[in-house]
Amino acid sequence: MAQPSLLIQSLINATREEFFYHNMRIFQLRQKEYPFPACKDMLQLLSKIDDASLNELDKLEKELSAAEIKNKEYLKQYLDKIKRYGQLVGILHYLLTFFEMGSREYIPEGTRVLIDTIVRKFDPNATFILVPINEHNYTYLDLMKPLKKALSYTVPNIDELLKQCSERFSVFGFPLIQKENSILNSILAHEVGHFIDDVKEISDKLMNNVTLDSKIVDRIAKKAESTLIGEKKEIKLTYFISPEELRATITKLAASQISEWLKELVSDAIAFHLVGPVYLFSLTNFLVTVIDLNEAASDHPPPRMRIRLLLDIFRDMGYPSCIEETKGIKNQELPSKLLAFVQSIEELIESADQGEAEDFTELVMSAVRKTIPALRQEVHKAVSDNQYNPEEFRKEVFKLVQLLDLVIPPAEIDTGKPASIISVLNVGSLYELMQIEKLYEILEATDSKKQIEARHLLHKLILKALELSSAQTRMGKLLKSRD
Repeated sequence: MAQPSLLIQSLINATREEFFYHNMRIFQLRQKEYPFPACKDMLQLLSKIDDASLNELDKLEKELSAAEIKNKEYLKQYLDKIKRYGQLVGILHYLLTFFEMGSREYIPEGTRVLIDTIVRKFDPNATFILVPINEHNYTYLDLMKPLKKALSYTVPNIDELLKQCSERFSVFGFPLIQKENSILNSILAHEVGHFIDDVKEISDKLMNNVTLDSKIVDRIAKKAESTLIGEKKEIKLTYFISPEELRATITKLAASQISEWLKELVSDAIAFHLVGPVYLFSLTNFLVTVIDLNEAASDHPPPRMRIRLLLDIFRDMGYPSCIEETKGIKNQELPSKLLAFVQSIEELIESADQGEAEDFTELVMSAVRKTIPALRQEVHKAVSDNQYNPEEFRKEVFKLVQLLDLVIPPAEIDTGKPASIISVLNVGSLYELMQIEKLYEILEATDSKKQIEARHLLHKLILKALELSSAQTRMGKLLKSRD
C-alpha cells in the first residue's frame, strides 16, 4: 500500500486539532459568569475529556509508529479508531453550545430563581442549568446520557472520570425572546415534570397497564389490508404480511405514541401540582395561539386533552371552593372574575368543534383516557409533599395584588415576610389577566404599543419580586442560623 501511515498520521493530527480548539473554547467560556455552579463544573469535565482523548490519540500515534499497515483491513481498523474520536468531538461541540448562551447576560436573576425553586422543591441536590434557545419552545434534556454513551467507545476508565459527577445533568431550555416574560416561563415547570418523570419512571409504570381497544385495532387492520392499489388490481397488504403481523405492527406503533403522550400528560400534571393555576393559564395561552385544539402529533396529545386534564386537577384539588371563600381583600370581585375566566376556558374546551378522530388517533386517545386516573394517582404520590396548594394561593395571591396596584414588586406578604416564589408567579398571572387595565391607567397606556410596554413592565416587576423574595428568604435563613 502507498504510504497509508502518512494518511493515518494526517487524520490523527486533524482530530487532535479539533480537540485542541474545543478545549481552547472551553477555556474562554470558563471566564464567563454563569448563574448556575453546574455550568463551570460541566466545562471542567469537558476539558478533562479533551485531555483524556488527546492522551488516547497519542497512544494511537505510538502504536502506528511501531506497526506496519500491511493491507486494507489494518487500514480500516485505524480509520475506525480515529472516526470514534472525530464523532466524540462532534458530540462535545454540541454539548458546548449549551454554555455559549447560558451566561448571566441571557438569564435574568428572577428566571434563575424561578427554575431553581421549582427543581429544588423536588430534589434539593439536583444538578441542572437553564439556557435560552432560539426555538420558540421549552425543552428538557439530560446531558449525561449521550455523554456516557459517546465516552464508552473512546475513553477508558470513564467511571473514574465521571465519579464526581451527578447521575443526571439536566438542561432546561426556554425561548430566548421570552427571557423577561416571567409569567409565560412558568411553562418551565412542565420541563421539570419531564425531569421528575425520568427519576420516578411514572410514565414507564403506566405503560405496563395500558390496554388497547381490540375492535379499533381490527378496524384499522381491515382497512389497511387493501390500501395498496396496483395498475390493474387491488394489492392487499396481507400478500406481504400476515394479519397477525399487521395487528402486531399497529399495536407497536400505538404503544410508542401512547408512551409519548403519557410523558407529556404526566409532565403537565406535575407542573400544575408544582406551580398551580399559573401553569393552566400560561399553557392555554401558549398552545391555543399556535395550534388547533384537536391537533395531535406523534409525540404530543392535542391541546384539548392537555387543558382538560389541568382543569380537572384545578377542580379536584379544591381551587374553586378555596377561591370562593376568599374574604377581606380590597377587590372583592377578583375571586369571582378568576373563576369566571377558568369557566371560559372550560367552555372553550367543551364547545369548540371536536371533529372526528382518525381510527389510529382514536385508538391512542381511548387508551390514554383510560390511563388518566392512574396517571393522576401516580403524580400525586410523586409530588404531593412538595405541591403548591389552594390555601397558599388564597392567602397570598389576592393580598399581593395590592402591591402591583401600587407598581411595587410583590415580594412581601407583610413587612419582613417574603412571599413564596410560586405565589409571586401566580399573582403576576392573575394581575395580567384580571387587573392589567389598572396598570394601563396608572401608566397612561392609551394605545396598543404603550399597553404592550406596560405588560412588559409587569413582567419585570415579577422578575424583580422573584429575586427579592429569594434574597430575603436566604437572608432570613442565614440570620436564623446565627441565633
